[in-house]
Amino acid sequence: MMSVAKHTHGSFLSRYSACSLHSPHAACFVPELNSLFVHGGMNFRSQLGDTWRFDLDQLSWIKLNPTLKKRFAEVNNLPNLDQKIAMSLAGHSLTYLPHAGSIILIGGYSDNTGLNAEQYFYNLTSGHWSTQKTKGYPPPGMYGHSAIYNEGTACIF
Repeated sequence: MMSVAKHTHGSFLSRYSACSLHSPHAACFVPELNSLFVHGGMNFRSQLGDTWRFDLDQLSWIKLNPTLKKRFAEVNNLPNLDQKIAMSLAGHSLTYLPHAGSIILIGGYSDNTGLNAEQYFYNLTSGHWSTQKTKGYPPPGMYGHSAIYNEGTACIF
């Protein structure tokens, strides 16, 4: 396992970065894969919708090209189709859900859609984003927040 603390900030980024400027992006660590997942953020022109994985064993960036499985059957009475779609967001959060083998994306903002009130799930096995029905009243669109999963309660705070 590589220790990021062994590298100075400047040399670490200049030697191992393949990901362009992404701020305020969302990121989370997945211990089983010893990898950091990064999504979205902004460059100097607009919000970004790309998804990256930084493998800490190989010290390499991998650009992921996931599709989005949306609830078309429920929402539009259409077949459930995979769409290659960029979820262009900034100021959102990514949280690893170990029991589900997925990452949840909450909140964020896009110039195209405004505040995001949808929750997206990235399945680490299939490599697909999806939307799912959730129970209860979801939080309103959020920006610039943080989130953490508590395994003892199976809740996100």
